[in-house]
Amino acid sequence: MGSSLFIIAATFVLFLWFGWRSGWLKAAPIIVGTGLVYITNTLAKMAFDRGRPEEAWGLEAAGASFPSGNAMMAMALYGLAAIWIGRDAWFSQTTKRVSYVLAGLLILLMGASRLYFSVHYATDIIGGYAASFAILALMMTVLTARR
Repeated sequence: MGSSLFIIAATFVLFLWFGWRSGWLKAAPIIVGTGLVYITNTLAKMAFDRGRPEEAWGLEAAGASFPSGNAMMAMALYGLAAIWIGRDAWFSQTTKRVSYVLAGLLILLMGASRLYFSVHYATDIIGGYAASFAILALMMTVLTARR
């Protein structure tokens, strides 16, 4: 659920679903937010160029370690999905709450899996979460101000 292919596919599925339900312009921030997080992650990895832990096992991870792309993309994808479900009047309060809890669990589990397999340091995960959260918060602030 953290592979690039899954994240790209899930982003487009969410965009199509929310676009169909709420309008394409209202769903565009899903693509924009995920894209901004991906670009930021790529640029940050080039800038920091931090090596991965030596004791990695079970997974082959290439590229720089900081910040964790999986943590950043999980925060973007699952966070945006929960935000959009929460903003949609069609969903019940229970569904909205469940989506928040599931998004939070998926985000935390993504980071935990990277630590479990020793392909990232804890600071890589925390940095990824923080960067993605900052981008999403800025994006939501701009969208709220536009309304």
